Amino acid sequence: MATHLPDDFKCPISLEIMSDPVILSSGHTFDRSSIQRWLDSGHRTCPITKLPLPEHPCLIPNHALRSLISSFTIPKSQQDPNPFPGPGPGPIEEIPNPASNPHSRVPIFDAGVQTSLADSTH
Repeated sequence: MATHLPDDFKCPISLEIMSDPVILSSGHTFDRSSIQRWLDSGHRTCPITKLPLPEHPCLIPNHALRSLISSFTIPKSQQDPNPFPGPGPGPIEEIPNPASNPHSRVPIFDAGVQTSLADSTH
């Protein structure tokens, strides 16, 4: 059974599943090779919005989309169960509440006036 991939995984230029998605300054995402060809051919507008682009457009890697596409296209058996090597996070520890300690001097900023929790309890 074939998996239907979301249309957002396809490059708006090539209509192919993106392998290296990048974000253009217009906020739209394209496959790097397709948008690079567009720019190299002299275009200085976004292919979708037709709005002008900077003289030297920056292509920002869209890591989140790349990860989503990979999770759909790579079989589960080949996916790395721990994509972040190294020691994992330890157990979540309770963060102490400074308000529970009357001697705490954590600064509080309220309407431009600096005070502390100890001052605010008096």
